[in-house]
This record gives sequence, C-alpha cells and structure tokens, in this order.
Amino acid sequence: MASLSKEGNYMRADVSISNNSSLPLDLTPDDFRIEVLSPKVKVLTYVSPADLKDIPPSPSIRPLSSESPGGTATPSAHVLEVSTLPAAQNPSIEEIYAAAKKREALQEEHNKLAAEQHLASSSIAPGETVWGRVYFESDKHAQTIHLVLPLAGLVFELPFQMKR
Repeated sequence: MASLSKEGNYMRADVSISNNSSLPLDLTPDDFRIEVLSPKVKVLTYVSPADLKDIPPSPSIRPLSSESPGGTATPSAHVLEVSTLPAAQNPSIEEIYAAAKKREALQEEHNKLAAEQHLASSSIAPGETVWGRVYFESDKHAQTIHLVLPLAGLVFELPFQMKR
C-alpha cells in the first residue's frame, strides 16, 4: 500500500510492504522511482535520507521489546503482558478485554511511529510488514504519475492522479 504527497521540495511516498510469500524479500528503496506520465513524461528518482534538505527529522520509535542481558526478549513499557492483569486468580472478562484493548492501542501507536520513519534497505521475513517514508525528486506540474516499486523480481506500478 502507498500514499503520495508533496513535502517541501520533494514527493513523499508513505509505503507499507507485506511479505505474504514463504521466502524472505529483499527491499531496496534506492530502486524505487516515480514515473510522470503527464503533462510531460519524466522520471523522478529516489532521494536518500542523507540528501534531504529542509525536512523535519522523523520521530524516533521505542521498540516493542528489547533484549535482556541473557539474550531473550523481554517486554518494554509499551508491551502489556497478561502478567500486568490484576493479581486475582481469575480476572474478569472486562479486565481481560481492557488489557487487550490497551495492547491494541499501543501496537497501533507503534505502527504509526514506524510509518513516520524512512524506509531502509532490509530483508523482510515471510509474514512480516514494514512501513516507512520514501522521498523523490519533485515535479510541480506532474498530474498523472506511477509510483514504481521493484520487489523480488516483480515491478509494482501504483497509479496516482495529483491534485492541483
């Protein structure tokens, strides 16, 4: 999934990529591009985060879990475990439901912050989803465009119509 907007002197794509295959998927945002189809055919290339000018820095995200000294994952303050439920022998259905809703809200917040990060080159494991921002050169006259995402030997073209 992707959305496209203008940000300063750049075109920004907010991209979400899910690997629904059984093999890892190599992701390289450097290969992404925008093809302007009208009014004049043109290719807008990827701009690396290091080359961006006049763009506010992305907020930092706190991980949902962190490594403990023993090498096993331990929940951070953002993760609500069943152990955080009241100490009663049998928590009520309302307490279980409230804990699940809180966990869902925290996961949503984490996903939102992750989407505000730059999309980096990586390998996406089967069943995983990555989010991030990708910047491109801009064309203020662009009307009909395609966001082109080469992934795993396939080329995905997402059409957009820019508003004036």
